Formats: sequence, structure tokens, C-alpha cells
Amino acid sequence: MDLLKDSVKKLYFRYLFPSMGSAVVASVYLMTDAVVIGKGIGDNALAALNMTTPIISFMLSIGILFGIGGSVLFSVHKGTGNDEKANKCFTTALIGVLTGAVIICLLCNIFDRQILALMGAKDELFDLAYDYVRFYYYFSIPSVLVNFCSAFVRSDKDPNRAMFAVTAGGIINVVFDIVLVYPAQMGMAGAAIASVSGITVQLLVCLTHFLSKKSTIRISKPVNTLKNTFQIVKGGLSGFITELSNAIIIFVFNLQLLNYCSNAELAVYGVLANCAILFNALFVGVGQAVQPVSAFNFGAGQSDRIAKLRRYAYTTVLIMGVIFSLSGILFPEFVASCFIDLTDATRTVTTTAIPIYFIAFFVMGVNVLSTYYFQSLMKGGYSLAVSILRNIFISSLLLITLPMLFGGFAIWFAIPITEIAVAVISVILLIKSNNKMKSKI
Repeated sequence: MDLLKDSVKKLYFRYLFPSMGSAVVASVYLMTDAVVIGKGIGDNALAALNMTTPIISFMLSIGILFGIGGSVLFSVHKGTGNDEKANKCFTTALIGVLTGAVIICLLCNIFDRQILALMGAKDELFDLAYDYVRFYYYFSIPSVLVNFCSAFVRSDKDPNRAMFAVTAGGIINVVFDIVLVYPAQMGMAGAAIASVSGITVQLLVCLTHFLSKKSTIRISKPVNTLKNTFQIVKGGLSGFITELSNAIIIFVFNLQLLNYCSNAELAVYGVLANCAILFNALFVGVGQAVQPVSAFNFGAGQSDRIAKLRRYAYTTVLIMGVIFSLSGILFPEFVASCFIDLTDATRTVTTTAIPIYFIAFFVMGVNVLSTYYFQSLMKGGYSLAVSILRNIFISSLLLITLPMLFGGFAIWFAIPITEIAVAVISVILLIKSNNKMKSKI
């Protein structure tokens, strides 16, 4: 494929289908974990799974930090025709992610219980959560590397292999989930073994790209390592924060629910958290489809092609947002019943909390896509601003202050208000970015 001459529409859908396919499969096996744990083990097990999400998200985020940051620079240099610089970026990013993976592996296995205790897990929830997360500790290196490799495989014009990798891993995860939790009765440990097995298979399939004839990536002696590492981290920081937001928001949400609400609210939030992870992954799929094509054309100065690509992408996420939001607003009990067996207590929470929370998904896609789009244009500051405001500052502020001022019920409004406020900011930055690009390119 020629990223500079082929039809923009054709290129968009050629990347979109594999990226969305990857996101759907990845989301299905995330959802399968939640459904199998919630239905096969119980409400407390689903709440315990939430306690582990911040730890797992952090591992995955390190791979995104170096994978997205490195692959964007890789694509930009490819667009300018400088293959040598592109390969040096890959090598520098590889050194960074391997260093991070080893450090995380050591810390997780030395301070295994202490790290989980920081997430707020206690008593029965702690035991359930530890049974699950300890397997991620053992497989922390593959968990870090999987997103790194996927990002470079897509940027090296092989999105179908990235999709096949996720599909293979997803199938392994789903089959192992069902077998190990139900017939084998291995509980949380079985679900965890299924997840890390899927991740490992996905990584191994991605690695085959680097040995194939399609690969243009070569390990090259890095120069100006500190400077290039800084550029890579700067470029990938917003993607890192976007992925890590799952950890940050779930962590703060869990603490606030423990302070202001009952276990019923905690169980329903387990449903909401998994829906948020699912929909966020699908929006990320659109962002990942846009990023390599946009970055390549930005390097070549093709502003008109970038504008067409932008229109296709934002239209896609807006349509998706309407569908996702209406599903929870109109059918809250059906959504919750997919994950847990509803009791009188959880049913009452479901009918109020889910319709409120699902308002957020109307505009969430705009915010997620904007971080990837700005990265592709080397607008790391814009991307970082959207990520920090959305995932740390505004959301955390509202999660802390709303229940203090208006009671525990107000906590469900925090995320919808955050997404709407940040969407306004994203649109303003988008207009500003487009005006600058027109004047410079």
C-alpha cells in the first residue's frame, strides 16, 4: 500500500477494519473475563477484579508509552523518506520498553502483596484479587511488550497481522476462561491463566512480523539516545495516560464507593468499568487506524489528505458514541445482567447509575480519538492536555468533590460531566491545530 498516493478512504478502511477487529476481539476477551468471573465466581469476585485493573493497566500502559511514541516518530521519518532515522527511533524505543518491562517485573514480584494493598483490597476481596493478579506479576514482561509490538507492526504497514495476533490471543483467552473457571473450577487463578496465555500468544504472533519479508524495521545503533528517548516519551505520554486512565479512574472510584456506598454499588461499578474499557478500546481502535496514515502524510506535508482522514474518523466515533450511549440509557438492566445475576439491591442501583454513566459515551470517542490524532501531528502538548484533563484532573476532582457535596449518588455524574467538558476543549484545540496546519504545511 502507498500511504501517500492511495485513496484516503481506502486507506482509512484498510486500517480501520483490522484496528477495530483487534479492538473488538480484545474487548470480547476482556468482557469474557468479567462475565465468567461475575457469573461463575460471584459479585465479590467481579469487585476484586476491579481492584487489579489499575495494576494491569499500568503494565499495558508502559508498552503504549514506548510503542505509540516510537511508532509515531517511526512513521513521520518514513514519510520523509529517512529510513535510517526511523530505525534508530525503533531501536531507542525498544531499549526503553525492555528496561521498563524488567523493572516492573522485579517490583511486582518483590512487592506483590504490598502493591495490591495500595489498591484498597481487603479481607475476602484481597484474597480473590491476589489469586488473579499474581499471574500477571509472573507474566509482566509479555504484558508490557504486547502493545509495544502491536504499535510497530501496524506502523510498518502490517495491520492485518496485528489483528490476527489479537484474534489468536482472544480465542485462547476465551476458551481457557470457560474451561478453567467452570469445568476445572480454578476460580480467579483460572481466569488469570487464561488472560496471560492470550497475551503471550498475541505477542508471539506479533513478533513473527519482524522475521517476515514485509518488515522494514531493522535494529540500528542509536544516537542521541537521551534526546530521542525524551521525544518518544513525550509523543507516547498521552497514550500512556489514556490507557492508564482506566487504572486511575477505577482506583479513585473504588475508594469513593467504599467510603460512601455499599457493595451493591461496587458490584454495579464493576459492570460500568468493564463497559467503559470495552467502549474505550473500540474508540482507541479508530485512533490506531488514523495514526500511522496521518503521521506518514504529516511527514510528507499532505494536509488535504489529513483533513479527509480526520472527517472519516470523527464521523465514525460520533456514530459509535450514540449507539453505545443509547444501549445503557434504554436497557440498563440488560447491560448489567450480562455481567452479574441481579439482586434487589443491585437492580435498584442499576436502573439509576447505568443511564447516568452511559451519557459519557456520547462524546468519549471525540476525546480518545483526539489524543491519537494530535500525536500523529506531533502535537504532543495538545494530546497531553486532553489526556491529563480527562483522565486525571477533572475526573478525579469531580469524583472527590461531588459525593462530598451531594452524597454518594452524585458520584455517577462525575464521568459524564468530565467527558462533556473535555470534548469542548478537544474541539477548540482541534480547530486551533487545523488552522496552524493550513498555515504551515
